[in-house]
Amino acid sequence: MKARQLYTFFLPDLIPEGLLVDSVSVVIDILRATTTMTTGIANGATRIVPCVGVDQAHLTKQRLLDGLPEPMSAMESTPRVLLGGERLGKPLPGFDLGNAPETYSPSAIGGRTIVMTTTNGTRAMDRCRGAHQIVIGSFANLTRVVQHLSRAHRVALVCSGTDKHVTCEDVLFAGAVTAELSRLTGDSEPPWEINDQAELARSYWQQLPTGSQFPTTESILSVFRRSLGGSNLIAQGRGVDLEFAAQIDRFDVLPVLDQSIWEITAAK
Repeated sequence: MKARQLYTFFLPDLIPEGLLVDSVSVVIDILRATTTMTTGIANGATRIVPCVGVDQAHLTKQRLLDGLPEPMSAMESTPRVLLGGERLGKPLPGFDLGNAPETYSPSAIGGRTIVMTTTNGTRAMDRCRGAHQIVIGSFANLTRVVQHLSRAHRVALVCSGTDKHVTCEDVLFAGAVTAELSRLTGDSEPPWEINDQAELARSYWQQLPTGSQFPTTESILSVFRRSLGGSNLIAQGRGVDLEFAAQIDRFDVLPVLDQSIWEITAAK
């Protein structure tokens, strides 16, 4: 029985050239890009268009607006294309939204397109070009991600990191996915062959105090508070974002990045 392959990379720069080909790659930026994107798609955003740079985001917004029909009413007060994102955790001047997941509510983003750029997450997505499929992963949709990956034969878990440093929360999520995929593998299914980074991530996850099925929210939060990304957000008064991101399975949604048009939508 041929083994399936499960790789974790603690930073995008650690991915060997060509390894993502034929893989389902999961981009992980728990604090906060992939948590926020998952929230946005779950709360009714039509699509999210990730951009590496701020200038690219502005140009993309204008291109999308140029392709839309004229507003049905001059009374439309909310733009149909919104700019969202941050640099170094802080909202960008002239943007409609930052990168705080709770602000991506149905009333704020429902039925709208979001053009989004972040310090780490959107760059990691760009690094995954050429994969068979790119999935957006977070604790907010952990079970849905695991269910999807359980049918794959090659998986790459790509941690975004913080300013090119390995960050605990991304590694923790990679460990959760690795542990769950291993747990769900039946006797009649091919086993998972995992790399050392995946093994380290799984061990990290399994060290946390366990609730009914998963580690407790408080134990996950304790990791976030000690991490580089989490410490940065707490210093900016954004501790609430850590609490949001630590809750498992808020949503039953699988955001997928279509590489042909470079847009994130919900998988059917």
